[in-house]
Amino acid sequence: MKITSSFLSVTIVLTFWVFIFNIETSFGSTDNKNYWLNCWGKTEPIKLKIWINAFIPSNLPNIAFQIPTGTHSGEWAIKGPLPNSGSFLTDQRDFDTNIQASFRMQSTIEIDLTTLQIANQSNTCGKTVEVDTTNGQEICSNTASTSAILLTNYATGVNPSGKKMINFTLDANAANPCYFSAPSITWKIPVTVLIDTSTYKVSIVFDGYTKAFPAFEMYAQVDDSAPIIIFQRFPDSNATPWSLLLSPDKEIFVGKDLN
Repeated sequence: MKITSSFLSVTIVLTFWVFIFNIETSFGSTDNKNYWLNCWGKTEPIKLKIWINAFIPSNLPNIAFQIPTGTHSGEWAIKGPLPNSGSFLTDQRDFDTNIQASFRMQSTIEIDLTTLQIANQSNTCGKTVEVDTTNGQEICSNTASTSAILLTNYATGVNPSGKKMINFTLDANAANPCYFSAPSITWKIPVTVLIDTSTYKVSIVFDGYTKAFPAFEMYAQVDDSAPIIIFQRFPDSNATPWSLLLSPDKEIFVGKDLN
């Protein structure tokens, strides 16, 4: 009985080490590596979508209020910058991972992770609506120019640890189109995306800046997975549209895995 038990134990141990040996030798080819990673729930990522929004939240303490009358009755707005200004509609929301959520400006980039090339890129501004709160009528309805919403310095390579690397800069300025020479909403974010080819792990790193107003948010989506929050920044407690006169000095530091 003791001999049988010892023999069984040795057999189990040998079988385990043969299994481990087969895994290690299988990783010598890409197909076999993919097979084992698939068994562990890891698949090679194909595409990466990143988007960043600037938006005016509806729940801004002390400065947001609801329009009392007219077509936009009940919608949230903030007072314009001058004594005779109307009020400007907010984006009627809080933070939202839905890429279709209302925004003041948005930049999106979709990257083919197999070629490391840009598959799609777009820059958009939402419509600005100014309302006369005494009668509810629209004073201005216009869309800002996207000419200064840029994606620059796109480059690919390999970092010192052997990971694939994608670098680019998100650099944006857009102003209220209802006022001449209005100060701009701004972000400046130099982004690095890293792809570990042995584990298929995709990560993002950056140290960028926004202004104190309005709110800013960034999300990412690998293939068809759920969007990941990269960062969300609510306006400073004392910030107003006048804060747009200041430089973008609100640091946003991120280092995050995306899958």
